[in-house]
Amino acid sequence: AHCRWILTQQQRRLDRWAYRDGTTFNLARGPLEHQQKARLALGKSVWRMASGKDGLVDDNIGPSMYAKSQGLPVKIWGVFAAGRLEIYVLPPDGPQKTANMNSERYAWLVAAHFASWRAKRFGDERRADLVQEHEQCLWTEEAQAAIHKAGFDLLTTHPKYSPDLNAIEGQWGRLRARLGKTAPAEVEPRSCFIKRLRIAAAWLNTHGLAGGQRLCVNQKVRAAEILELKGAMCKW
Repeated sequence: AHCRWILTQQQRRLDRWAYRDGTTFNLARGPLEHQQKARLALGKSVWRMASGKDGLVDDNIGPSMYAKSQGLPVKIWGVFAAGRLEIYVLPPDGPQKTANMNSERYAWLVAAHFASWRAKRFGDERRADLVQEHEQCLWTEEAQAAIHKAGFDLLTTHPKYSPDLNAIEGQWGRLRARLGKTAPAEVEPRSCFIKRLRIAAAWLNTHGLAGGQRLCVNQKVRAAEILELKGAMCKW
C-alpha cells in the first residue's frame, strides 16, 4: 500500500523527502601484529568470536553475540537529503562502549541540528517530509514535537523496516566504500577514525553529489520495482 501511495505522489513533493537512520562501525582492537596478520591473510580485519575462532569478516554485523570481541563500536546517526549526508557521532561510554541512542538524546539531536540541516540541504525554509524507522525512542511526543518545530512532517505510514525504500541505506553503503578506500594499514584509534569519517562524508557531499541525488529522488522507481517483485528485496 505504501508503494502504491508513493506512485500517486507528485515528484516535486517526493524531492523534498529527507531520510534519517543510524549505523555502526566497529573499530579493530588488540595487538597490532594480530591486525597486520589478519590484513595479510584476508586483506581486511578478521573478527574473533569468544571461542577464539574466526568470526564474521564484515565491519558491522549489528547487535549480536560477537559484539564484545569485535572491538569498539562507533555509532553514527544521520540525515540524508538532497543528495547530501549530515552525521552525528554518539559519544563514547567508557573505553570499550559507545552510548546508545535514547529518547532524551534523540529529542536533543533533533532540536539542536535538524532545522539547520534541513535549511542547509534544501537551501530554503520550506517544510520537508522526514522518513524514519520505528524504534520507540524516535517516536516520543517530545521527539515528534521537536521534529515538527524543525520544519519536518513525519511520514507516519512508512513501513517499520524497509531498507529498499530508505535512501540513506544506500548512502551508508557509499560511505563505507569511501572509508574502505582511505583505511589505514594500522589499527585506528577512535579519534582518528571520526576525523576520517567526517572527511569521507564531506568528500561524498562534494564529489559524489550526483550519485547521492539519484538515491534521493527515485522513490517512484523503487516503489515500482518492489511492487513488481511482490515485496521481495530489490536492487536498492
